[in-house]
Amino acid sequence: MRKINVGVVGCGDAAQHVYLSEFHRLQDRAQLVAVCDRVEARAHAARRRFGAQASYMDLHRFLRESDVELVLNLTPHHAHGEVSLAALEAGRHVYTEKPMAQSLDEATQLIEAARAHRVKLACAPVTLLLPTMRRWQQRLREGAMGRPTFARAQALAAPLWEGFSPDHAWYFTAGSGPLMDMGVYALTGLTGLFGPALRVSAMSGTILPERVMRDGPFAGTRIQTHVDDPVHVHLDFGGCARHWMSPGASRPAATNSWKCTARRERCPVTPPPPICPCIGLGPVVPGGSRTLPRLCPAATTGSKASRTSWSASSMIRSL
Repeated sequence: MRKINVGVVGCGDAAQHVYLSEFHRLQDRAQLVAVCDRVEARAHAARRRFGAQASYMDLHRFLRESDVELVLNLTPHHAHGEVSLAALEAGRHVYTEKPMAQSLDEATQLIEAARAHRVKLACAPVTLLLPTMRRWQQRLREGAMGRPTFARAQALAAPLWEGFSPDHAWYFTAGSGPLMDMGVYALTGLTGLFGPALRVSAMSGTILPERVMRDGPFAGTRIQTHVDDPVHVHLDFGGCARHWMSPGASRPAATNSWKCTARRERCPVTPPPPICPCIGLGPVVPGGSRTLPRLCPAATTGSKASRTSWSASSMIRSL
């Protein structure tokens, strides 16, 4: 079997602790040929630790000189759109961490670029590929739960996560934050189970305008918050189905929860089929629907890193 040449852009925590640390699982299907990071020491360290053939500090040189076929975009949130577009226009397939873009217009531009250059574009998260979510989809399609009337998805995290350093301050700047980072899990799950929302309303604000690092080598460092840290979104899917998603980063410990309430009668609306991450999707049209041509096999259980690695391998198998 021919191996796919993979390159990674962004060699920070996500790359080193989630993706590259699990890349050995794909050794029969892919090989890491290049890594790229604007911090020279980080790029060289990733190359040495994970066995990449080359390291780069310049994205355009990386795309011009390496023989990478699939780019994993693991840069900070605000850079996702720019990096993905450059890779697509260079004729590379792209798998990007969430969010795919900063706006619907930017996301549409990426989708059109992928189509124009006949390459594939996929985006995290892998929520809908997890066995539990697939089982929920099946039960909803069968009407076994009755007619859904209310669902809630909630993600709460600590003000600063373990291992946080000043390098992560971008997380609390414009274009990032809890909504863009954690809210996508809830939004992907809810729309994957119940389809496109017909109406959306939201409330948000900033609970902690400043965060202080309490321990470690950077104790006392103050991080300013330039994004809303609690966000409450109300989604109306039509009929009597109302759904809430609430991502935030202000609690002492991280928690995630899902809840669904249903009436004991058959659901008159069939939810859309499970979504495969290997297929680029067009912009969502309110009230519209989408049928996908194929379905990926169920995700394996295990750590977040192994599930994320599996998601990337799904795309590699499709190339």
